[in-house]
Amino acid sequence: MRVWCFIGADNLWAIAADESGTALPPENGPWRFHKSIVLTGTDPDEIDAERLINAHGYCCFHGETVES
Repeated sequence: MRVWCFIGADNLWAIAADESGTALPPENGPWRFHKSIVLTGTDPDEIDAERLINAHGYCCFHGETVES
């Protein structure tokens, strides 16, 4: 499953089903695009992320800081 990664406020990350990120929660923005990746669905975290993306259009999590 191809997903698009975004970084929001307070180092909150999100992966979204669409490259525009329109489903991302605005209260955690502004969101900026980081990169596109493919989830293989073989890791338990990826399986959970895919489930959340299919249900809500996105999945949020706290990640490491990325320099602009």
